[in-house]
Amino acid sequence: MCLLSYYDAWIIPDTERLCNGAEANADGHGYAIATRAGRLLTGHGMNAAQVIAEFAELRKRHHDGPALFHSRFSTGGRLDEANCHPYQVGRDRKTVLAHNGVLFHVKPGETRSDTRIFAERILPGQFTSLDRPRTRARLEAYMGKFNKIAIITVNPRYRHQGYLFNERAGVRLADGEWHSNHDFKPFTYTYGSYASATVAGSAAPLRRRHGERLDCDTCGAFETVDEVTLVCSMCHSCWDCGMPSEQDEDGNACQCYLPLKERKRAVAAQDLSDRSITWEEYVKLQDAKREEEEEAPARPGTITFSTALVPLPRVPAVTSSSLAPLPGAGTGWPAGSEGEAAAGNEEEEEEETGK
Repeated sequence: MCLLSYYDAWIIPDTERLCNGAEANADGHGYAIATRAGRLLTGHGMNAAQVIAEFAELRKRHHDGPALFHSRFSTGGRLDEANCHPYQVGRDRKTVLAHNGVLFHVKPGETRSDTRIFAERILPGQFTSLDRPRTRARLEAYMGKFNKIAIITVNPRYRHQGYLFNERAGVRLADGEWHSNHDFKPFTYTYGSYASATVAGSAAPLRRRHGERLDCDTCGAFETVDEVTLVCSMCHSCWDCGMPSEQDEDGNACQCYLPLKERKRAVAAQDLSDRSITWEEYVKLQDAKREEEEEAPARPGTITFSTALVPLPRVPAVTSSSLAPLPGAGTGWPAGSEGEAAAGNEEEEEEETGK
């Protein structure tokens, strides 16, 4: 569900991580860089390689201020460059905003994303003084604990050029990079399981091999995350974004991506126009497909099994008094058999020995 990356001053981005995030979130990309000279450099585009290369080149030359990069996975609004993060905040051309998560669900027919609406109308109208601790607390309360927002500004009205909200919900790496989730990690997807993956130059696995469970970053439990659904069995949160796997009281729910191949297949199976499919919708599609296969008539040459119960004919009740003694009863051998004769001889021998 998008990847938002934030860089403090003097931090040079790892472009391989950005490429990993762009591969998983392919609905548009953008960046913002603040320079100490007071310039705000921004760029947007649908071509990931082009935008990443442009950002990396500019960041090498202007690394004395904060910066951000964003790869989008759409949960609402059109898939076009106008909906690529970061967005201008209100009418302030010197301040931009990027976001990871779902602030609210846009109305049907709305061409703008939820973040774009928030940046254009809600933030400048309700949260004007970002340097006040009370305003920051109000903003993070509005966002909820699973959304993350980064703001880059060169407007002198602000004390800082960079602001990061809900930083604790993201991932801070040892080299100083901050990412909103784990989409910066490389991975290989195979249907039904995630293969192991490693950072370039390191042998440490980022995702465990098939058959093993992941550790939950949200609640801290060990090996509680299912490798297929990526849901923790302890806190029931998504391993990728940290949001609840099912909608909670505040309306928060996981809106994470599916692997691009599966997502396109799901979109083709049911007309979802240009909006992204959520995990919940994907599961519903798979359930519907399974039901269709079960209801489909059997192909010629296939064997089917019926679970319907067939009534048995009624049998007269049998009592012990109505049973006649069977020949050879008590010997355990059929009447007239060699076993019965042998048993009789043994009894005679025992009687003679007793005498």
